[in-house]
Order: sequence, then structure tokens, then C-alpha cells
Amino acid sequence: MKPQLPFKLCTSSITIVALLSSLIQCGPVYYPPRAICTEYSIPVNVTAAAYKFNGTEWADNNELTQFVIDIVVPGQSESTILSGPQNATAEYTISATFCTPRNSNTTHAKTVLIASHGFGFDRSYWSLANEPDEYNFAQFAVDQGYSVFFYDRLGIGNSTRVSGYTSQLSTQISVLTELATCIKAGQYTGSVGIPDSVALIGHSFGSIITHGVAAYAPEVIDAIILTGYGLNLSAINYPLVLEAWNIRIADTEIQTFTGQNLDYDTGYVSWVDLYANINV
Repeated sequence: MKPQLPFKLCTSSITIVALLSSLIQCGPVYYPPRAICTEYSIPVNVTAAAYKFNGTEWADNNELTQFVIDIVVPGQSESTILSGPQNATAEYTISATFCTPRNSNTTHAKTVLIASHGFGFDRSYWSLANEPDEYNFAQFAVDQGYSVFFYDRLGIGNSTRVSGYTSQLSTQISVLTELATCIKAGQYTGSVGIPDSVALIGHSFGSIITHGVAAYAPEVIDAIILTGYGLNLSAINYPLVLEAWNIRIADTEIQTFTGQNLDYDTGYVSWVDLYANINV
């Protein structure tokens, strides 16, 4: 019998989505003109309950497609793809940007928003150079007087590279918890020092990570903002999502469309095109 992934929120469903981490490099971070921005490389030591991937690593898109077919076809045996979880401790370096208003006397400057991006992006999602007056979150937040901390999730952008077969939700939650703890203590906040309050904001998968921190370590934050996210995740048909994405190996797709070789392993995947992402 072929393996079937048990699509349950608290176990393998989110884990497998996290293992299949999509990747698009968005380019250099844009600095809002009315902000003082600082780049940080932040060491974190985290412990997380991690699952082990027991499946065969796919070598090409054909093998990846077969893997998806094996786990979404109903009526098959209990999954043997993942085992665990078991606690694992590791050290990583997280690449981040902190922006605060040039006028440090603004009302909200000591309120820090920690922003976590979703699948398919790096931290530049929050500070895009294209039409920043319309689409740049960091610039808008700074112009309202807030400080913003945004970072490349583990395995993405300039943060520590990890295998796509081991990167998963529990580790991302532990990383964000560590970052929020540091920010709340006044680290990596420049002239702001110790904030008056810390709020987490996430988009899509970043919202799932944010929600996880609120559930497991509410003491390190004062508020959360969830975007691209619904609390009733039990309504999501995960097999359908995987099929609709028509996922492909990310590095192969990037080489095809841009000529770049980012040298990510095959555990990093992406949707087949723009429309597959939008339609899901």
C-alpha cells in the first residue's frame, strides 16, 4: 500500500506544508526614506519538537509529482512519511532589518511590529521598492510613527540555509519566539531601546507562525495581527491545495525563469506558476 499523509492540523498537515517550503527571492530590501534602518545578523539557539522526514528525497519534478500523488489519493494506508516529533536543538543566524521613524519622538516609535513573511517570499515582502507609497508596509508603518522589525525566515534569503526536508513549522515558531524575546528586551532595536509594546504581524504561513507564538509563548508579545489567514483551518482541503499548486522544485523553476542557481536542495518547492498560487 502506498503511504497517505494524515491531514490533521496539529500533526502532519502543517508540518508537511512547512517541509515543502516554497521559495522566491524578491531582491534587496528597500529602506523607507523617512526611516532609520539597520541590518542585523542575529544568532539564535532554539529547541523545537521536530518531525523526521522518512520518505525518499525526490531527484526531479517527476518524482516530486509522484510523491504528491502518493500522499493525496484517499483510501491508502497510514502515513510512514513522518516520524516523531523529537526535541532538537540547533543554532542559526537570522537576517533581519529594523526600521524606526527618523523623528524618534513620534507617539508610537516604541511600539515594535515584528513581521513574518509567508511562503514564496523573503523579508523584502514587507518593504518592496515597487510603488512604495502604495504597497510598502514598512514605509506605511514608519510614516504612522511605528517601528518595524522584519526578517528572513529560517532557510530563506540571507538567514541560515537548512534542508527543505527538515525546515518545519515548530522550528519557525521557536525562532520567532526567540526573536520576539530579544526585541522585548531591547536588543536589535537601535535607538528605540526597550519597547513599550511588541506586536507580531504575519502574512499567510507567517500568520501561522505568529499564531503559534501567541499560543505557546504569549508572555513575549502584547498583540498579534494575522493576515491571509483563517482561524478555522479545519476547513482547508490540504490534498486539494497541494494538487492545485502543482508544485515544482523551486531551484529548477528559478533556473528556468531567471537563469539563477541558488543551490537550494530539492526539498524547497514552489507552485508551478502565478495562477496556481492565486487560485489556491
